[in-house]
Amino acid sequence: MQKINLIKVENSDLDQYSDELFKSIKQDKEVYSLLLKQGFYDDIIKKNVSKFNDFRDDYYASKQIKTYSDCIEKNKFYSLKLVNDNGIIERQYDALEPYKDFMLYMSKFIYKDFDDKFNNISWKDVEEKSSGFKAKISKIAKEKDEWIYIYGANRTGKTFAAIAVTNRFAKNHEDICFLKMSKRISELNDYIFHDKEKFNKIIEQYINSSLLVLDGFGEEFMTDYSRDNIIVPILRARAENGLFTIITSTFTIDEIAKLYTSKNIDSSIRVKQLTGILNSKVKKLILTSNKPLY
Repeated sequence: MQKINLIKVENSDLDQYSDELFKSIKQDKEVYSLLLKQGFYDDIIKKNVSKFNDFRDDYYASKQIKTYSDCIEKNKFYSLKLVNDNGIIERQYDALEPYKDFMLYMSKFIYKDFDDKFNNISWKDVEEKSSGFKAKISKIAKEKDEWIYIYGANRTGKTFAAIAVTNRFAKNHEDICFLKMSKRISELNDYIFHDKEKFNKIIEQYINSSLLVLDGFGEEFMTDYSRDNIIVPILRARAENGLFTIITSTFTIDEIAKLYTSKNIDSSIRVKQLTGILNSKVKKLILTSNKPLY
């Protein structure tokens, strides 16, 4: 067996290294001043110099985090905090402010079907796409007595505008459902056969959310069942309870009616129920543009 030669580290070397760390911390006016304000004096710093050196490294790393994107890029979500517990220096970790803001924002949503890169979109970021469309949305959003129905060609800013309104609404509300229709209707159609309890729970969440956004209305897989057991019950309940709802679509309400009309004998009656609810809550359709703008 090969003999392993261990490197002998002299205590004097460790002491010298500790002294150098302590001196470098004292020479760092910003960090040293902060430590003194927190009640950490020379004897404590010197005794726990490695922990205080780690604190200094973390302090400057944390200062570089300005946004949640920085947290993701640098994989850093918490800052190091040192606490004196009866002479024992303990490490604790606090969430960085951008991460706290992100978690608070996410807590406002039950469902959020848009990318995090749009989390900070505000109303001022919405560009005017067609004559007066931004002003019309803003007026309805303030009232909340009627629903917002934004329609137009693909790539005309419908979803962007809906996100901007949602973000403004989220400042003072929670329990928001922002749904991508093609995804969520497919999900519910699956649950109805495999997990009826889950189906009922989700329907209740959609019905009772403070804000419901149906993004891409008309892009979902359309069946008599989804119309009669998902779409109409949700919209009817929200209309009766006066709950704010936003719809984006490439189709007008009349076009949605045609899309949901089938050969079933009761189809026309059910479609009238659907359009009746929409027309009672949507006073005016808001057109972004008939042509793609980007």
